[in-house]
Amino acid sequence: ERVMAVIPTREFKENKYLVFATAQGQVKKTEFLDYNTPIKADGIIAINIRDDDELVAVRLTSGSDDIIMVSRSGHAVRFKETEARPMGRST
Repeated sequence: ERVMAVIPTREFKENKYLVFATAQGQVKKTEFLDYNTPIKADGIIAINIRDDDELVAVRLTSGSDDIIMVSRSGHAVRFKETEARPMGRST
């Protein structure tokens, strides 16, 4: 089954990013402009996720935000978005 997230937008601005988070703690940051392409009928693949994992959140960020991830058991990690380097769409 495919997990999908929809981020509505009309403008693809520079210095904006999409940050993806998975249940297993994978974080991916991609430049928002990378998604300014013609969309196929089946959408755009934005992140490859392992079979035992799932997408839990996608957020549009400024490039200098703080990211906080919290587990069900209450454990949390906070880090500056600048610590996550941008990757290409296909990673």
